[in-house]
Amino acid sequence: MDLFTDSINSDEENQNRAKRLLASSFVRISLFMNRI
Repeated sequence: MDLFTDSINSDEENQNRAKRLLASSFVRISLFMNRI
């Protein structure tokens, strides 16, 4: 049970990290487009 919940927690952490990376890259792209 603990291993199962740990794997779920790590999946959520990975998803949050991916969302953060996606958001930061999107912000960089939008800033770059505004600069042009």
